[in-house]
Amino acid sequence: MQMQRIQKCSVKTLILTVLVLMAVMVNSSVFAQIMRSSDVFQKGFERRKIAQKAYINRKVSINEATYDNMVVGEAVELSGKLCFSDKKQGKIRFFANTRDSVNPNYNMDYVFGIEFPGSVPDDPRINDNSSEIRVKGRIIGFERVFNSKASVFSSHKLPIVEIAEVEFSREPYETPLRIQFF
Repeated sequence: MQMQRIQKCSVKTLILTVLVLMAVMVNSSVFAQIMRSSDVFQKGFERRKIAQKAYINRKVSINEATYDNMVVGEAVELSGKLCFSDKKQGKIRFFANTRDSVNPNYNMDYVFGIEFPGSVPDDPRINDNSSEIRVKGRIIGFERVFNSKASVFSSHKLPIVEIAEVEFSREPYETPLRIQFF
């Protein structure tokens, strides 16, 4: 008799334990979804702060970014003309030249890289030969870069900027394409 009671109690306990574990699993998946959405919100908030900080900061020249100990993570605002693109880890990156008088096919001292946090839209104003670009973002690193159009490596590491806000303009289009990643 006592053995049957123990078995009944252990079966009830087992069922209750399984139900509790199932509830925890359901709640954890809901919790994970909430955390993912809050991460997206947090990244957007951080990019907005970077764009505001870049707007407040003065424009930084490439020489300052490369040679004057510019810190990775610093908010910057840079502009130039797109000169070539490449792919790294499945992401398209553009490179822009900040000096019209310098040909980036021979001298990449005034070139910076642009990395998109999302996908690049398909728009005719985005052309790696003739688009003017203005970028607000943060420096995420420095790399030696290969210009595939001219088959030339950069002589030093170039700053790579993760975009928070970007504006493309190109003739004959009257209005620029402005994209914010926040």
